[in-house]
Amino acid sequence: MAMRPTPTDTNMPYTELNALYTLVVPGVPLHKIEKALDILSFVLTIDPILSAIAIEDTSIPEWKRTSYMVLLLSLQMGDIEDYLANLSSLVQVECLSSTHRYQIRFLHVSLGDFLLDPTRSHKFYCNPERIITKLVEVCIQHLNAGGMLC
Repeated sequence: MAMRPTPTDTNMPYTELNALYTLVVPGVPLHKIEKALDILSFVLTIDPILSAIAIEDTSIPEWKRTSYMVLLLSLQMGDIEDYLANLSSLVQVECLSSTHRYQIRFLHVSLGDFLLDPTRSHKFYCNPERIITKLVEVCIQHLNAGGMLC
């Protein structure tokens, strides 16, 4: 009921969806929003790459891709559900077992388009370059910690 498009949005397509998403996404507590956006960014950016690899190599099922996300984003057991809990009207998180096996689905096809368009999502923009850079940094840290880098 509180949804109102901003005056600058009135001539844009998807005005009502933008208003809906802009109302729901801020429901994530401030201390959780960065990790929640990292998870969504991973799903939007990295997961499709892993899915493409899985077409060639069926040894990377969906649950394994989310276990990579848990590792690369330095998450703990239950973090995915915790960080995305306030987005349950937009994102479904299903824990497939007691391990880091999750299935994350967008309940609205246009949510990904919203999050990947900075003109629509503004401060909730899931910048693909940012998540890829973050993941490269984590990989370098892991390699460095394992003594694989000089």
